[in-house]
Amino acid sequence: MVDNMINDIFPRLGRKEWALIMIFLLIVFTTISAYTVTVKAEDEEFSLEEKLDYDNLDARSMSFHPSGDYLAVSDDDVRDLLILDTSDWSTTERLTETGSKDFDFSPSGDYLATTSHSSGESNDIIETDDWSIIEEKPIEGLPYNVALSDQYFASGEDNNLEIYNKEDWSPEETISEVPENMENLEFSPCYEYLGATINQSHGGDVYLIEVGTWESEKIYDNGRGLAFSDDRIAVGSEDNSVPIFDYEGTQLDKITTPTNDAKEVDFCPNYNNLAIGSLDGYIYIHESDNWDQVETLTDPETAVYDVEFSSSHLAVSSWDDNVYIYNYPEENDGLILTDYDDPTEFFLDNPIIIVVMVLILLAIVSKSKKDDVDGG
Repeated sequence: MVDNMINDIFPRLGRKEWALIMIFLLIVFTTISAYTVTVKAEDEEFSLEEKLDYDNLDARSMSFHPSGDYLAVSDDDVRDLLILDTSDWSTTERLTETGSKDFDFSPSGDYLATTSHSSGESNDIIETDDWSIIEEKPIEGLPYNVALSDQYFASGEDNNLEIYNKEDWSPEETISEVPENMENLEFSPCYEYLGATINQSHGGDVYLIEVGTWESEKIYDNGRGLAFSDDRIAVGSEDNSVPIFDYEGTQLDKITTPTNDAKEVDFCPNYNNLAIGSLDGYIYIHESDNWDQVETLTDPETAVYDVEFSSSHLAVSSWDDNVYIYNYPEENDGLILTDYDDPTEFFLDNPIIIVVMVLILLAIVSKSKKDDVDGG
């Protein structure tokens, strides 16, 4: 059927002509690909939208609401928690009765968990419809970090990691195998794992904890920031690098772009880009396909506290007491600057072209055989 169609359209083309057509198509497809990637790179650069210049805003922690409508920012100077409206970056709420050392929104956005700076206080659960405290969990030791999944609330406390059931906020598990002084807590996107990093002054160990069994495994010994993608774990390290692990705890790669501590890391919502906030004052953007660097953000130029993605923004807090808001290209797949130095990569990324080329090749072979029979 295919060869009949080809014969009807191109009845007089020989094998040499078809070979030229194949070469032409290859050049056309490769040129279109290179052009598309170049245009995409130009259109998708991050741009600085806003510099939030608050007086003495010591924003050591930040968290976007899952909708992207709010950004929670700590004001460590007075230990308040600010809720910013991302449409104009105005302050919607200033929460003065809860902690601001660390905080995390639930996946649904209905709750915000917070922890305080001092022992003897509490971790709080806040309902986001009116920003009221609905649950308080007293802390005997020093509080550190909190994280919320679809089912659990994790609280890093002095000497222990406490796990609560989110259905009624009742205690579920106490994990004592993880050392004290946690610097980061984060659930994986599938909520099957909980990652924890220990404060650098206490070793910087990184633990991967299986949700449900709550068994822990140490996967690294020099960690600071921690971020999960759908199948990878990025760990910011004090040795100016970001090692990449799989969910089994096996190191697969290592990013060495930063020139100082890689303090914080975060994946964008579709996991295509990884942001690295460094003490060298820069934010390095890498694509997660091959971990190539695709951009360097030069503001704030002072050491970075935190980096946080939403679907449309990247927020960066700095030692200069400001928060920098970058536009993030939400209507695409993020910055993916594949240059296709190897033609094989181009075809693997565009399988439909392989199908078309195979059909054309089959038609050529079929026509050649028919020509040989007719000529014989």
